[in-house]
Amino acid sequence: MKPLLLVLMVFFSLNAFSKHNEPLLSVIPVSKLVSSLELKLKKSPKDASLLFELARSYSYASVFDDVQVYPKKLTEVYIENPSIIIYWLDANARTDSKAVDNLKKSILYYTEAIKLNPKETRFYVGRGWANRELNNLSKAKRDFVFVIDQLKPKTNRPKGVSKWDPENSNVESYSALYEASKYLRPLLNEGKDSELLEKASVIIKAFRPPVVND
Repeated sequence: MKPLLLVLMVFFSLNAFSKHNEPLLSVIPVSKLVSSLELKLKKSPKDASLLFELARSYSYASVFDDVQVYPKKLTEVYIENPSIIIYWLDANARTDSKAVDNLKKSILYYTEAIKLNPKETRFYVGRGWANRELNNLSKAKRDFVFVIDQLKPKTNRPKGVSKWDPENSNVESYSALYEASKYLRPLLNEGKDSELLEKASVIIKAFRPPVVND
């Protein structure tokens, strides 16, 4: 076989493999995602999961203009940073009036979701983050403390977990606990909140997220 023909065959084989295996993601404006979820919610106004997704999308809108989504499943949001799947590790909302409005809407929908499912810790992490960005620090602190109190006694780092797995409820609990502790720690007073500060620090050290691309 001629070398050039062999090279071309390898090239097209690899290209086809790459296209076959790449995620079917599409970049869309966050506003489009919000609109899609609002339409879904009109049909199912008591769906806590939809309320959560809409609340989270409004929070995304306070930070980003665009997101990556699965075209056929707009509620599954994956933004460009692969380490961010459920929440953010280090993200801050913009400070313009539109971002503030989006954060307020986010809190509204998180609260509605919590009314329907008051034990779902992800809802509290999201609402706490939004309140923190609006400088409602006492409310944010209350939500983060709730998550820690709910999960700490019964959550251990999942064995053998090397990547985020949104389908694994244990990983979700693990992520929520870490996120709540990470967000909470800067809000604590060393003297007044010394016990809680120590607890949050221990959790952060023990439950540091696994590397995504290892």
